[in-house]
Amino acid sequence: MTVEELLQDPIFTLPKNWRDSSEPSYYHFVTRTLGQYFELVKRLEPIVIDHRTEYVGRLGVLPYAELVCKAVRQLNIGITRALQAYIDKGSPSIAMAELAKNLVLTEVEQLYAPASHLSLHILREQETLYRLRADNLPLQPREMFHIPYEKSYLVAPQRFSIAGQPCIYAASSVNLAFKEIRATSFGLTLHAVKLRVNPVSKYAPVVLVDLRNRVEEVRATYLGKPHRYDGQLIKFLVTWPLIMAASIPTEPKETFHAEYIIPHLMLEWIRSHQPENAPRLDGIAFSSSRVSLTDPDYLNAYNVVIPVHHWEKKGLCPVRTSQLLISAPVTRAMLPVALPANTPDREVTHQVQLALEPLELHELAPENEPTPAQ
Repeated sequence: MTVEELLQDPIFTLPKNWRDSSEPSYYHFVTRTLGQYFELVKRLEPIVIDHRTEYVGRLGVLPYAELVCKAVRQLNIGITRALQAYIDKGSPSIAMAELAKNLVLTEVEQLYAPASHLSLHILREQETLYRLRADNLPLQPREMFHIPYEKSYLVAPQRFSIAGQPCIYAASSVNLAFKEIRATSFGLTLHAVKLRVNPVSKYAPVVLVDLRNRVEEVRATYLGKPHRYDGQLIKFLVTWPLIMAASIPTEPKETFHAEYIIPHLMLEWIRSHQPENAPRLDGIAFSSSRVSLTDPDYLNAYNVVIPVHHWEKKGLCPVRTSQLLISAPVTRAMLPVALPANTPDREVTHQVQLALEPLELHELAPENEPTPAQ
């Protein structure tokens, strides 16, 4: 099988809903899909990159097609065993250990360790992210960052949110951030800020595991263009099992969502289980379920989640406040031109984003400054 044939296979169509299949559960659907994907990559013909068919790594040489096959197999094992430990044994700790072990592997196997070949998204200096929060009172920038450590009890579980663990959530546009908070309208209580990386932070750059559903972008880049094959193609093929397992829709009425297991484990791995000899990872970029695959904005619509780097008693994460600069909040009432009440939400979000553009960015202090004595 050629790369061209593989990329056109319908297995890449995401998101997949196991409830539309004949499988009895998320676990059975994921393991079956992982098996089908592995059977495809096993048949890959030699992949030529820069006139070479072999990957040259610090620990040796391996044909690109074999590297993809071995890395995918190892990642599949990690995902499968993690789900088994979590669902069958009720043990998140064993699940975490299984996924981490198969992401990193031993030094002898490092050449094809999945962690070494994951798709990454490095936030660029001019890349702007946006956060929204509703409150009846005016908010300060630090109240728009992440929930402070001392209020971690407010953090609820979501697909990319572990209960009790503060994270920074941001979107690639104000309109997407608005959709993500599921507000019925862009009212006067909504506050918006912009975020950008701090290029002079000692913790720069901000590196994210890229779990976005980018198959159409990948197809546009590589189909019919074998001369453009590169390391990013290899990383996409290796990362795809995680993208698939983390993107399956949930049933809102259910109280336990097995579909959250892999996203939660990846967040925890990023926060506390990274190998010392690997590049530091800060968070995850993932596609929005609020934007249709047919929407022309889909490829540029994505979310970012960045967990706190480590635990403190109170305040904000000192690593994240160093890495990310934030603007003052903007509300609808602060727009230079008042918008009629019946203005479409998309237009309101557009105007809010325009109002944020000229605002300066600042680095937050991890803790509140003490109030001067009177």
